[in-house]
Amino acid sequence: MTYNISKINEIAQNLHLSNLVDTINCAIEGLKKCNEQVTVLVVTTHNIVGKAFLKECLGLSFGSTNRLYPCSIEFLSGNDEEYVVETEMGKINIDESTLIKQLSSKETNNLQAKVTKPFLFNKLVRLNFLYVNDFADFSHNEWIYKLASTDKFYLLLDGLQIFNDKEKNFAEELINSMFSSSRCAFLIGNTKFLNDSERAEIMEYSVSLVEKDSSIMYFTADSFKKDIDETANEALELRKKMEPEVSYFLSKKLLREIPKPKEDLTSQNTNLEESIALLSENSQVIEDSKKRISNKIDAFIKDYAFIQFEKRVNGFNRALRDSLTNDIQKSEDINGESKWINKYMEFVWGKFISEQESWLKSTILNEVTDIETLVNSDLNLVIGQMDSKSQKLIKEYAMSKYNVHSYLIGKEGKTDIGELSKVMKIGSIVLALFAPLTAILTFGSSELVKLVFKNKIEQGKKEHFVVAVEKMSKQMAEQVLMQAKKQFDTIAGKLKEQTMSVYSSILSELTAVLSSQKRSMDEKESMLSLINNIEETYK
Repeated sequence: MTYNISKINEIAQNLHLSNLVDTINCAIEGLKKCNEQVTVLVVTTHNIVGKAFLKECLGLSFGSTNRLYPCSIEFLSGNDEEYVVETEMGKINIDESTLIKQLSSKETNNLQAKVTKPFLFNKLVRLNFLYVNDFADFSHNEWIYKLASTDKFYLLLDGLQIFNDKEKNFAEELINSMFSSSRCAFLIGNTKFLNDSERAEIMEYSVSLVEKDSSIMYFTADSFKKDIDETANEALELRKKMEPEVSYFLSKKLLREIPKPKEDLTSQNTNLEESIALLSENSQVIEDSKKRISNKIDAFIKDYAFIQFEKRVNGFNRALRDSLTNDIQKSEDINGESKWINKYMEFVWGKFISEQESWLKSTILNEVTDIETLVNSDLNLVIGQMDSKSQKLIKEYAMSKYNVHSYLIGKEGKTDIGELSKVMKIGSIVLALFAPLTAILTFGSSELVKLVFKNKIEQGKKEHFVVAVEKMSKQMAEQVLMQAKKQFDTIAGKLKEQTMSVYSSILSELTAVLSSQKRSMDEKESMLSLINNIEETYK
């Protein structure tokens, strides 16, 4: 039992054998090209032999000085006396000498022509003559297309250099595989200088290289035309053999293609389902880890980090207040000094908060490193229970995403903390708070000043100013801490959100990788079963 071309094509597609699929498509297109006429293909790589064939068998009167350049000519036998050549430029009536001149011209190299000549040979036959410098002038698939569209094939050989390496490979790989002895013939030419023993030796060598019972002959015009007539009479029988022989050829190519995928398919990971189940089974462990880390973040950001920040704010406020009080007491022009105090306080508070933003980022980066260690520990606990192939899979396909650092901190070398950088802008607190507080330093008829200093208006301006600075500093510190508390809560929330996302994203990624591999494995098991069926079929 063998498969037909359609089945071979289906198998090649299922096994993802793209090169074989291309070859099969070329063969199918070649078979479709066949028409009611019998198609004969004559191929040679020898200039002298090719020119002799065109002269003796097809009646083109080449002279001794004419050289044949690579060409492809389709010959048809017409009823009338008209001699027609059809090229890419159109159909023209020319004489033989003009055609020979074109075939012998380097400028018309690789000429493609269609020649209709009266009473050439049997009208049921369409003969394609192809002369090439080298078989490599056409790709493997191009040859498949040409050969699959051929009822009978003739290879013209030079008796003085019979079956060179390229001809030998061409015969072994394509001709012997695609054609039975009834559909293929090897014609030996250029033998006029050979004696009988040399002819016998050449024939014996040629027979050893081709399929058993293949037709090998020293060709003459009469023997070739006789063979063409027999081919025309056998047309139906030849046509019946075409597709089965092409199918047999493609079957052999299929059998040569499957060992490599079979080797790849037999080393499968059978524990993928267990690995996927492990992720689900450990979901409660992961949930407990999330709660533990969430509480740790709250304790660190809202308590520890904020307390440290509060100490820094209060310490800075005391130092600033003492410094300004001392400067006010020493001032010789308090009216002049009061004009720049607002701007000065705005500047130094802004600089201080800006520095704290850098400190806070650095502090949280250290905390993120601890969180990263915890998350990695939890995930490694789960992954460590998997079989070695699953672990290898995760390292190869998910390692770039299985990286807590990239989720929380961002790209290597950046100092921001991913999405956290959008909420860690405590420096803007000063700009938001300073404007309303500066009114406290306004003297004169301000109702706010009268309210704050209602029993001290009579005291000296320095004393008023010192009290005003103390009051403002206190309110400034309180407002900064109140706003910062909200900001720290936001930061803690964002860090928890991202950390929870880490678990979900990475676990989803690991599951996706394993599940994808499992689907691939199922497909490959089906492919392996198909390969086993193929081998069983062709036993």
